[in-house]
Amino acid sequence: ALFVLGSKLDKDIDTKILSIEWDNIERKLQEDSFWFFISDNSKGYQTRIDLLFDFVTEKPDGGDLDFSYRKFQNLFDFYKDNSDVELDQLWVKKGIKTIEQAWNHIKVVYDTLLSWYEDNMYYHYIGFLVAEGDCPLNIYNKICIDQNSMETGDEWSQIDSQQLLYELIMEKFKFQNKYLSIDDVNELEYNNYYLVRRILLLFNVESCRKSGNIRFSFDKYKKEKWDVEHVNSQNESTLQRPEERMDWMKKVVKKILKGANAKELELIAQTDDLIENSEKNDNKVNTDDFNSLYIAVTQYFTPASAPMNKNNIGNLTLLDSSTNREYHDAPYPYKRQCIIEKDRKGATFIPICTRNLFLKYYAEKDSDASQYDMTYWTNDDMEKYKMAISGSLSEIFNSVVK
Repeated sequence: ALFVLGSKLDKDIDTKILSIEWDNIERKLQEDSFWFFISDNSKGYQTRIDLLFDFVTEKPDGGDLDFSYRKFQNLFDFYKDNSDVELDQLWVKKGIKTIEQAWNHIKVVYDTLLSWYEDNMYYHYIGFLVAEGDCPLNIYNKICIDQNSMETGDEWSQIDSQQLLYELIMEKFKFQNKYLSIDDVNELEYNNYYLVRRILLLFNVESCRKSGNIRFSFDKYKKEKWDVEHVNSQNESTLQRPEERMDWMKKVVKKILKGANAKELELIAQTDDLIENSEKNDNKVNTDDFNSLYIAVTQYFTPASAPMNKNNIGNLTLLDSSTNREYHDAPYPYKRQCIIEKDRKGATFIPICTRNLFLKYYAEKDSDASQYDMTYWTNDDMEKYKMAISGSLSEIFNSVVK
């Protein structure tokens, strides 16, 4: 309303053109792929163009809902009758005194965000930073400040942008004034849960960026909850409720045991007996019998070459919480089948590196045969996976002075 009223005061503004431009911007912001690239959607905007107003008015974190409105109201009042209204220092700093100048500035901000969205590097790196809690406005200001600080005659290049974004990303991996090294990444374990999750997200984002033809779906990522999942299950079951144990026996064990040999026939019989006894006992599953079956099945699908340290990052991957809950404590081959089925249907967002891991794309054809054996997740598979992580992220992690 302020802009429409302002356009009637400002002969340089065509209200019809302003309305068209406004509508085009709002329509683009309604595209989730663009919106979730620059927003975590947590502020509950009534209209998404409000984000641009917050950018222009430099609304601080924690600012009230009317913060930006008051700034524009001040500009409108000043423009309408500047003899009685003191112009807010925000507009003084930006050199804005008219509604037309404010709208042009909004369009510049929008065009900048759109150019980032359309650029492979900006899209992935800024998208990662926003996904990990950085304020888009702070990123925008940092880039603008660095660009404006260039010495006269120098031009801001793509390499300058990349280095700046590397530095902003590495701030996410800085603790007690020390940056995490790529060697540190290889030693991360499950107890560093949130750090591992951040590394795995960056691995997926960087893999998409380097591919050149696949974009990481920040909109799909932000619409889900995510877990760090063990590829090769832990040695002890975490299933406690009877219904969880019955599901595990009926949906997991019965699916992966095909009776291909004497051991599988023995495990099938053991499973059938436990299911039958449990159903006779109101579906109460005997704990000792279940643990015995769990260990036997887990060991059967755990080769001698399986990872010794199952909590190392080489045995961890990023997975949406709903899928993770479906195959909780399942052996590797069942998890692999689930991932392939979900990926084939396309209804679930499977991050590219999680997909590649279960398809064993990180194994080398000429040096090992593990890729041909899809039943197991071996220590060699884990090491190849770790090499893929460190190889993908080494340039970023080596970009800062340690």
